[in-house]
Amino acid sequence: MMLALTGCASSNVERKKVEAEVQSIQIEPHVDKARDLIQKSPDLSSTQKEKLFLLEEQNKQNYIKITDEIEKTKIVMIQTILKPQMNNKEFKILKKKLAKLDQQRMDNGFASVAKARDIIASLEQLQKTQFDDFMFHDLVKGM
Repeated sequence: MMLALTGCASSNVERKKVEAEVQSIQIEPHVDKARDLIQKSPDLSSTQKEKLFLLEEQNKQNYIKITDEIEKTKIVMIQTILKPQMNNKEFKILKKKLAKLDQQRMDNGFASVAKARDIIASLEQLQKTQFDDFMFHDLVKGM
């Protein structure tokens, strides 16, 4: 029983050590391309562009946060691997952290795509409904 408690405490210490090392890494800022693509799109209304700009900014902040964390974790992983006596527990913690962050980045990206399509489709549907109402109104008026 004591051995299990010691192993758990040791793992928590290593986890905290790994996290402190990850947070100490500095990385370069990211370049933004999505805003330019949205702005130049001839197929989007100004309302769609405004909503997409807001979504893009939210997605960008999430992406930067997660990607920065991935890059810092990779650096610590390389540092761990290069040690003469590599700590396997630390390596496993880092590997698990990278997998989780990568999945989180993908999930956020796919969620943003779905939200973008909702913005585009909902406004297209609204325009179609308004057009149908307009046509129906003229049809009824002409009777």
